[in-house]
Amino acid sequence: MSRPEHIAPPELFYGEAEAEKYTRNSRIAAIQAEMTMRAVELLNLADDQPRFLLDIGCGSGLSGEILDEDGQLWVGVDIAPAMLDIAVDKDVEGDLFLQDIGQGLGFRPGTFDGAISVSVLQWLCNADKTENKPRYRLQRFFSTLFMALQRGARAVFQFYPENDAQVEQIMGVAMKCGFTGGLVVDYPNSKKARKFYLCLFAGQAPSGRKQELPKGLASEEAPDSRIADYYMSVKQKKALPAEKSIVVLEVKPWDSDTDLDAMEAMIRGIEMDGLVWSKVAKRIPLGYGIERLDIYAVVENDKVSVEGLIETIKGFEDYVQSVDEGAFVKL
Repeated sequence: MSRPEHIAPPELFYGEAEAEKYTRNSRIAAIQAEMTMRAVELLNLADDQPRFLLDIGCGSGLSGEILDEDGQLWVGVDIAPAMLDIAVDKDVEGDLFLQDIGQGLGFRPGTFDGAISVSVLQWLCNADKTENKPRYRLQRFFSTLFMALQRGARAVFQFYPENDAQVEQIMGVAMKCGFTGGLVVDYPNSKKARKFYLCLFAGQAPSGRKQELPKGLASEEAPDSRIADYYMSVKQKKALPAEKSIVVLEVKPWDSDTDLDAMEAMIRGIEMDGLVWSKVAKRIPLGYGIERLDIYAVVENDKVSVEGLIETIKGFEDYVQSVDEGAFVKL
């Protein structure tokens, strides 16, 4: 049977009919869910706070639904308009972008805490057009992905390599772009259940601890069992009520001399009924030595006005030049 990437480019192969068929197939959905769960597991994320993830080749949002269940924030990119149309109709939580990853990613440096991809990477190795040279497309993709990730973050790709040479080509380009890591093979002795995951590290972890390549799964479990166990573990986590949302506030200081530690402490000192500050806070370089503070919070929608919270932060006039709502995601 011909591999899909040998039949047509992805944006043509996944037209309206194929995209609808793919999304409605319960067996495909179950397999996609299992592989997404495994990819998230290999990211080795902390359980105590949401992370901002990139879903590469998000399709119709099947993987995004798993990320939602896991309490993560996410952005999805895909090259097939028909797939994204279905995701939009499903009203998925993540933001969606129509993009050919072989032309590179357009996100700012250090945007994401991790990235996952299911059944996508092998498409970059196929020269389906005269101008598409696999090595160059892989290089543009991996180099821009490395920039878009926080240092120490992981990117996990489940993919279907055609042969050993393809694996070597993919890994070789990824390493030249700055990544470390390697191949994780689950169920290596099972021809039917064997799965390949490329687990990449974007530099050393902030703690300074050496990143270790995870081990593959050796004993085969039925997919339905793994999915059931996963959803049970999600339900056992401390879940936030549906009337709560995650908000990301982008706080810009006046200049490079502004004490960001003091500014963050003042912001975290704001107390409101229904407001819980997350431990997550990022400093995003803007240029000329100036860094913007991105600070996360969980708000109870019927108790906290985000606009009112922004005005309160703007009240710290000696530190704060402007405040924008960077993201608002309902839980």
